[in-house]
Amino acid sequence: MRKHAVQCFGQNVVDAAMNGEGATNPDGSIFAAFARAGQRPVNVAYRAHTNPEARANIVQWVTESTRPAHLVNDRGFRTLMTAGRPTLQLPSGRTVSRDIRASFIKCKTTIDNLLQNYPGQLNFATDAWTSPNHRAFVAWTVHLHYEGSPLAFLLDIIEVPESHTGETLTRAFDRMLASHGLSDKILSWAGDNASSNDTQTITMSNIQTNSFNKRNRVRCFTHTLNLVAKSILKPFSAPKKKKKTGEDDAGDNDTDSIPDLVSVSDSEPFDGAFDTDGDDEEMDSAEEEDESSDVEDDIDVDERAALEGEEQKAFDAETRIVKKTLDKVCAPP
Repeated sequence: MRKHAVQCFGQNVVDAAMNGEGATNPDGSIFAAFARAGQRPVNVAYRAHTNPEARANIVQWVTESTRPAHLVNDRGFRTLMTAGRPTLQLPSGRTVSRDIRASFIKCKTTIDNLLQNYPGQLNFATDAWTSPNHRAFVAWTVHLHYEGSPLAFLLDIIEVPESHTGETLTRAFDRMLASHGLSDKILSWAGDNASSNDTQTITMSNIQTNSFNKRNRVRCFTHTLNLVAKSILKPFSAPKKKKKTGEDDAGDNDTDSIPDLVSVSDSEPFDGAFDTDGDDEEMDSAEEEDESSDVEDDIDVDERAALEGEEQKAFDAETRIVKKTLDKVCAPP
């Protein structure tokens, strides 16, 4: 193994490693870990990370791979990371969360300068949602063409603990632009088809402190496609059950509509036998009716042919979109 190491790394490196020289020295620059994927140096570290480097790399891993911050509290993860490195101090989930916020604040100035000095105007996208623990958030992303390639990243995310009306979203959007110094750099923004976004478009356009024009509002294509699919499938969905009203409940409890049971007088003697002749005849006639109805059901009935001319035209116009959709779905490949 020593001979192989000398051939790969050289005698000086092997001697230094055997003597423990520079075991605590940092391996490369901490800023290299945050470089873009195409600019990141392609090398493998042969020296264990220091504690600050480990925290920086964990922040990079959690943010780039969208992992939860509390993942570092997992026992298996901590056992795997500290194996052979008992002096490594792994941060807790709360520390990772604080490090992410601190990294964002440190990078905010650089990001703001990049966007403010961009020669053109910027495009934004926004969405609002409520987390499972009932906390409402609004997020914004920025999109631009930078050095020959498209660039898009999360710009900010804030909590909006009030109703997401158009005016509320406008105030939050305007404050976000002002905090980054981008009020005069907005060209357009994209959002879903909610009515609050329609109000936000008009309100944003009326604010004189930004450069947005309501004609530049972009509607989310995937949300529009989702609405189209729902509209197409709506005629085929099962009808919703109507809630019973008070009158319906009263009707259900009305005992007058229940037929009276035929009572048998105790004074009449019972000979132990029932008259089944009439019942057999009724059952035979019922079976014949069921068979005839089954035959009628098997016969295709053209309900459209029973309509008059104007009614047929109206029926064709109302079902034209559905027919085209079924033709595309049922057409052979």
